[in-house]
This record gives sequence, C-alpha cells and structure tokens, in this order.
Amino acid sequence: MTKDLIREASYTGYADDTISTDPSISYYGDNICRLISIKKQWDPEDFFSNPLSVPPTVPEGIDCT
Repeated sequence: MTKDLIREASYTGYADDTISTDPSISYYGDNICRLISIKKQWDPEDFFSNPLSVPPTVPEGIDCT
C-alpha cells in the first residue's frame, strides 16, 4: 500500500511509524483529547508506552482546549 492511499483515518491495530498523517488524529480521531486526559491521570510518567501510543501531554498541533 502506498502513502497515496492513506486517508485521514488508519487502523490502530497496525502502528505505522511512517504514516503520512498525524498519528494521534489518524489513530484516535476526536477521542485523542479524552484519551490524553485519561493517560495523564492513570499513567503520567508514560510507563506504558510505545512510539505511537497516547501521550500523557498534548502534542504540538493538537488543540484540547
């Protein structure tokens, strides 16, 4: 599959670290801010993580206000 075929949404079961869109939005969509809030509460030190997991802080380019 080429990057030309990737749209705004992606399958979260396959973590593609070369995805051509923002992974936070592509994998988690409108839920990203709520997921960040939960992550911040239960795993603020980011112990349970992988390169494309939900971060404990809002990444640059995401507006959670």
